[in-house]
Amino acid sequence: MKKLITEADVEENVLEILKDLNYDLIRGSNEKYLPGGIQELRKDYQEVIIIDKLR
Repeated sequence: MKKLITEADVEENVLEILKDLNYDLIRGSNEKYLPGGIQELRKDYQEVIIIDKLR
């Protein structure tokens, strides 16, 4: 039986590649970075791109 490749499989592989390229990975599920968290990266969910992290 063939194994299906899921979105989660692809995501984890891409994240590993980015780690190998020395990117800092911040999981969206980490509550301290969410709006209202102790180290929030954006004020609300309308901010899709976190500009300061791209610089």
